[in-house]
Amino acid sequence: MPEAKPAPSSQQQANHSVRASLVSPERTFRVEGHTLHWEDGKGGGALPLKDVSTLRLSVYPGLNGLAKQCVLKSAEHPRVLIRSDHYRSLGAFEDRSATYAPLVRLIIERSADTANPPRYLVGSRGMWFVWLAIFLIGLIVVLPAVGWMLSNASAAPSLWLALVGLIGLTFTAWLQVRRENGKVFDPENPPEDYIR
Repeated sequence: MPEAKPAPSSQQQANHSVRASLVSPERTFRVEGHTLHWEDGKGGGALPLKDVSTLRLSVYPGLNGLAKQCVLKSAEHPRVLIRSDHYRSLGAFEDRSATYAPLVRLIIERSADTANPPRYLVGSRGMWFVWLAIFLIGLIVVLPAVGWMLSNASAAPSLWLALVGLIGLTFTAWLQVRRENGKVFDPENPPEDYIR
């Protein structure tokens, strides 16, 4: 007996329910054909994937580590934001990457299959500016601190430890500035670290 083949990608299903914040309702997303649908306590909506002009994937620091986010922009429709972290209560978020990742992969696949595919980007401009500010502030503090500490050999060990931590933060910020610079990605090979 021949082995059963997996369903063709046009038959794939993915649902993802998430509440982004205290003030937003829980929203359930699903893809049907080439349209993203959602429902929440206020009603629902739909975004034809052929109308998406930009699909941007980003990561940001969350209470569960790095949270993922997918933003779909269209000239004809309001911006759609899909996150992996689900707000449960004040200070409590649930990681829903297990349902977020298949939905985002399906959105990327279906949007690439439209007559006018969107521009696919990774990184967040907002987070880029945050990391750039941290890097510049770090430099402004680290450089004079290193000069002062080198001229004062009697500086307390705890100050040296704080300086090493600040240098580490500044270096991390620089790596993030380079990473979050809005790079284009191939929808045939989406960046997994921005999805899973």
